[in-house]
Amino acid sequence: MIIKLMNYDIELRYLPGKHMYIADLLSRNYENIGVEDEIDLVGTVHTINRFKEESNKKLDIKGETEKDLILKTVSEYHLHGWPKNISKLNGDLSFYNVIRNELELENGILYYLNRIIIPSTLRNKLLQLLHEGHMGVYKTKLRAKQTVYWPRMMKEGNRTTRRKV
Repeated sequence: MIIKLMNYDIELRYLPGKHMYIADLLSRNYENIGVEDEIDLVGTVHTINRFKEESNKKLDIKGETEKDLILKTVSEYHLHGWPKNISKLNGDLSFYNVIRNELELENGILYYLNRIIIPSTLRNKLLQLLHEGHMGVYKTKLRAKQTVYWPRMMKEGNRTTRRKV
C-alpha cells in the first residue's frame, strides 16, 4: 500500500469532529435496520468468467495446471512455503518466486493478482483465442495483460504476431 501511495503528495490536517458537520450528522442519525433475508456473500470473482463459455470448454486450465510440472511445483510452494535457498529455483520458478506474494491458488487454478496463470500447453491456444476478436495488436495485448499471465508473455505474443504477418 505504501508503494501505491508514493505517487501522491499527501497532506494530512487534523479537523476536530465538531467542524465535520456532515460526517457528524450522519454518524449520529442512522437507523439500524436489519434485513431478514439478507445473505452474506463470500466469494471471489475472477477473470476466468470473462472468456466465452465455449472458450472455457476448449481450455481445461485446472487439468493442465495439474499436469504442468512448473505450475504444480509453484502450487505446492504456495501451499507449503517457498524454499529458503533461492539458488535451487531455476527457469520459470524464479519468475514465480519474484511474484510469490501476489499468487493465489483457488480450485486448482493459479492466479497472479486477478489474472489467470496459463499452463505452457495452453499458451498457443490462448493466443489464438485472444487474436480471434481481430481487435488489433494494442487492444489484444491490453486484453491479455488484464486477464492472463505467464512468464515472458508479451515476448511470446510478439513472436506470434510476427509469424502471421
